[in-house]
Amino acid sequence: TLIRRLTGRTPDPGELHAYQQQSIARHRNLPNPYTGYCTDLGRTFGLNLSGEQIHKERFALSRQMLAQEVMLKDGAAELLLALKARGKRLALATTTRRSNVDIYSDTNENIRSRVHFRQMFESILAMEDVRNKKPDPEVYLKTLEALGLKACECLVIEDSLEGVRAASAAGITVIAVAEKWSAGDAAQIARITRWSSPSLTALLETMRPETAAKTASGR
Repeated sequence: TLIRRLTGRTPDPGELHAYQQQSIARHRNLPNPYTGYCTDLGRTFGLNLSGEQIHKERFALSRQMLAQEVMLKDGAAELLLALKARGKRLALATTTRRSNVDIYSDTNENIRSRVHFRQMFESILAMEDVRNKKPDPEVYLKTLEALGLKACECLVIEDSLEGVRAASAAGITVIAVAEKWSAGDAAQIARITRWSSPSLTALLETMRPETAAKTASGR
């Protein structure tokens, strides 16, 4: 995705995801395993709240953060605008919730002031549009169908191992953009795709005529 949260220091996403998955697995027989996960969170942090209360508070807080604190990655807006100016067709293929995408598109002024998703992207597919999340290629295969294009006619920009695997499995060339939280997967990503960039800003720089000319001449 081209979105991240800029909220100061945050726990490592990989560790949080592992903790969440382990907790949900322990409570998988509950009607809502996430309530069990929130109960575990309460015990871990010494909160005098039930799992239901924590789940409700967590949801409300996440909505607020998505609407007010999430920002585009450095270089994301400029890259999208540059591609659009060149007549490229753009699509967003994410397995985050549709409600999150709606907040980014319609509520978050940090994003809306720079890029309007509904105007920028010809196709937007989210979690509810697929049965299988990345690394399954379904979201990319459905995006190809929505655009009426072949895999060889498209290019994907990804920043996670799951995303790179999904795009590659769909037969689409993928550029892996380095991300701090996925640094531990760098070797695996490199085995899947030989195309990479240290940042979106650096990727944008390669599109500039003078940079392209230097690259072509070997300078």
